[in-house]
Amino acid sequence: HGFEGANGQDYLALYGVTSETVNNEGLPVDEVLDLLRKTRASQLLVLLDACRDGMDLQNRTTLVKSATFSQQWFSKNTGGIKVLFATQPGGVSWEDDKLQHGVFTHFLLRGLEGKAKDSTGAITFNSLANYLDQAVSDWGWENNKLQTPYGVSSDNVPLVLVPNTTQVVVEPKVVAPVVTNEQRLPFEPEMVSIPAGSFMMGSPESEAGRDSDEGPQHRVTVKAFQMAKYETTFAEYDAFCEATGRAKPDDRGWGRGNRPVINVTWDDAVAYTKWLSQQTGKDYRLPTEAQWEYAARAGSTSRYFFGDDANRLGDYAWYDGNSNSKTHPVGQKQPNAWGLYDVHGNVWEWTQDRWHDNYNGAPTDGSAWESGNSSRRILRGGSWSSNDGNCRTAYRGNDEHSSSSSYWGFRVACVLG
Repeated sequence: HGFEGANGQDYLALYGVTSETVNNEGLPVDEVLDLLRKTRASQLLVLLDACRDGMDLQNRTTLVKSATFSQQWFSKNTGGIKVLFATQPGGVSWEDDKLQHGVFTHFLLRGLEGKAKDSTGAITFNSLANYLDQAVSDWGWENNKLQTPYGVSSDNVPLVLVPNTTQVVVEPKVVAPVVTNEQRLPFEPEMVSIPAGSFMMGSPESEAGRDSDEGPQHRVTVKAFQMAKYETTFAEYDAFCEATGRAKPDDRGWGRGNRPVINVTWDDAVAYTKWLSQQTGKDYRLPTEAQWEYAARAGSTSRYFFGDDANRLGDYAWYDGNSNSKTHPVGQKQPNAWGLYDVHGNVWEWTQDRWHDNYNGAPTDGSAWESGNSSRRILRGGSWSSNDGNCRTAYRGNDEHSSSSSYWGFRVACVLG
């Protein structure tokens, strides 16, 4: 089980340890990381069938308090660690008297025995994570006890756990390394690697403030990609304008530099991604609506990535309750569990998809929904002028592709080769 000690440190602890005794009887997560790094292994795999804070022994469940557990695993890591958690942040980890082990471990063993093979016959970290996500989630739907495993990788190097039956050697290959400050061009955005996985897109009918266009809730599987850590800034967009001779958008007198760019149309945002791709040789695009919501949720299933309490929104977002009716420099509020800033508030963010007024017939593979005749494109996340309900993760906005506003900006995604 996981506990947060009085000093704010995360601990792994045996049954019977309490929050009062964990500082003396628990094992600090940082010590585990230090021991792993000292092995100097190029790849490290942690299978963590444990949750953090909040136990219900009578009902045999363990509750995850927050995403802090996963954040601490990577806060000081330099690469090479992959972790599979029994459940996502904010989720529940179940046991079942009919199974010999907990639900996660039961399907983990089945996966390693062969259920998690990929198309080549090998079992990799990604194929195991995908199998667990589907198998445990299916068990949850059948038993009305939802649980979704949560995989996190600090790099994009494939890890083969069981080679394929033909014994073909799978050479490790970096698919898309995280861009460092030294590698980036001056105008190139800082990117965050988003792991592959699946999630329930949209909001449940029980969610407070839900609109009909947020349903039906449906499972979407998303391939790994990269997402900009921050909303595109004036500094980044102005470099594009100077290089191409385009007129710079108005900042309403609020300032440029590190503030999110505003008064840009969907067409402007697409033009920027094409120019950025040409300059860098990478495949920059607007995120699809599914990619945006998956990355914004960062494993959460609540109204906001940090939970359901709108009173906490000011710690994570600039919205009508604290913005003083203007944008603010990016990155000043707390990020989500995957390190993305301002996904709630500051500016609405253009996505690739055409507008549909519900999810009936929506793609389930994370791709953009381009069918239909609508000239309106989808905006997500809320802005400096939005109320707390419109900043919810599932809330959807839309407008004409050629329209611009001081409420609207965007952030970019990068497709992995």
